Amino acid sequence: LIMQNKETKKYGMGSKILSYSKKCCHIKRLESIAAKHMLQLSKLTGETINLAASFCDKIVNVYKIDSPSILRPNFFLNTPYSACYTATGKIFLSEMSDASLKWVYQNNNLNMSLPEFLESLHTVRKNGYSFDNEEFCPGLRCVAAPLRDYGGRVPFAMSISAPVIRMGDDVLERNRELVVEYAEKISEEFQSSK
Repeated sequence: LIMQNKETKKYGMGSKILSYSKKCCHIKRLESIAAKHMLQLSKLTGETINLAASFCDKIVNVYKIDSPSILRPNFFLNTPYSACYTATGKIFLSEMSDASLKWVYQNNNLNMSLPEFLESLHTVRKNGYSFDNEEFCPGLRCVAAPLRDYGGRVPFAMSISAPVIRMGDDVLERNRELVVEYAEKISEEFQSSK
């Protein structure tokens, strides 16, 4: 990451920084593509749309479009939340190996057995979406889908969040279809812009 000039003893950036900066440009482009689709999704649903990144067993919302309704979720940007209880977090966890998930399970207080935890995340990965049915916050429901880059990795997950009174089962199902559709659009647009 850094190099030292042997003559002057001064430090400078190493070659590894260049590879990180290249990755950063890709991530910024994906975030930009996501933002315009998130605006459309927000207009369609009238609900809060979140873009989250993963940090081990935590998620951080890096961008959001708030619902115009007075009653809405109030997620803080760049604040870590437990991945185990959020729909976006479950997307990221579903991409981890079982060995990593065992560590997550052991370091979080979950109300299920390890086999149940693993099975639930295997189902998320297979289905391509996840739900949070008042697990993160009483009275709040959320549905999320992964955004995939060129290699199929998931740098972001996108979600629709709303109070239970506005997201009954029928609306939850409609929002599930929409978030999956828009996540696929974003992923395809990003992958074709290579």
